[in-house]
Amino acid sequence: MKQFPTILAEYSRLSPQVKLSRERLQQLLKAEQEVRQELSKGGFDWQVVEEPLLGIKIGPNLRQNLLLGGVVGLMLGSIAAFIRDASDDALRTTAEIEEKISLPVLGAIPNLPLTQSQDSLVQLLDDKSSEQTSQTVQVLQSTSRWESLDLIYKNIELMSLGSNLKSLMITAAIEDRGKSTMALGLAMSAARLHKKVLLIDADLRTPNLHKQLELPNEQGLSTLLTTEVTSPNQISIPSSGSSYIDILTAGPIPADPAHLLSSPRMVQLMAEFEETYDLVIVDASPVLGLVDALLTASCCQSIVMIASMGKVSQTQLSQATAMLNRLNLIGIVANGTSNSHYSYVPYAQRNQLALQPAVEK
Repeated sequence: MKQFPTILAEYSRLSPQVKLSRERLQQLLKAEQEVRQELSKGGFDWQVVEEPLLGIKIGPNLRQNLLLGGVVGLMLGSIAAFIRDASDDALRTTAEIEEKISLPVLGAIPNLPLTQSQDSLVQLLDDKSSEQTSQTVQVLQSTSRWESLDLIYKNIELMSLGSNLKSLMITAAIEDRGKSTMALGLAMSAARLHKKVLLIDADLRTPNLHKQLELPNEQGLSTLLTTEVTSPNQISIPSSGSSYIDILTAGPIPADPAHLLSSPRMVQLMAEFEETYDLVIVDASPVLGLVDALLTASCCQSIVMIASMGKVSQTQLSQATAMLNRLNLIGIVANGTSNSHYSYVPYAQRNQLALQPAVEK
């Protein structure tokens, strides 16, 4: 009853509008009926009110579309290249390593595949591998591909002036095929400089050195770590004018490599090797993802890391160097540098370049 006056007032306001709408509806229905009747009779007299105008062609414009597509493609390509560069942090030059990693670059080397032809750099001197755990190889020659490693070896010696360099571990942040090749090259450089060298393959999970040198691997470091043999049998071949390297392969792959590498036996063997040899070079496992490299590094005096250009990223190299900085990591070697970033010129080639103007005159 209290709302009735309000409702009555609203009804009074809407009633005229409803009446008007009904009248309009009736008019429209009547007009529709008249139109239908006219259409049913037919006989319309159509007339042209305005002449049609000739239209303008608005597309497709091939030239315009090609130009627009080229501009858009260039812009999209630039954006894609920028995104790729921003997301890819792979190191490609030695300058990037020096800028982003707070460690000295000991040198840069091109890709050094081990030649398997008859002019090979090493030659097996004894075939009694079934009875011995080490092999001796002779350095036959020094080609220009390996001369850069001589400079790197001298840089390593200069970095260790405070102490006599007796053991050196070669490793990489991630799996790197050039790691074993560089370890062999540094061993040959030391041997040519009248060092008595032992090269050890300490990568007990994926050994590679015996494959490169085509050596048997039935016995090796894992054998020594699980037996009481004090040292590997040495092959002594005296020769004037030749350099020799003793090779200790990894041996059979053990069930638990970390257990062997962390054993007191490993420390004992390294101490014995350092007394017997002028230099012991250890080809170790990659750093990231495994503890093997850290265990091996604790037994070595110095550590050098190899970084392959375009393969290892800044993040990976930074993580690996942070893990090894507390274990005497002395520097990095850039591997796989291109000619544009590699300034080493062999001595013989420099002499030829120096004599060339005189010959022309």
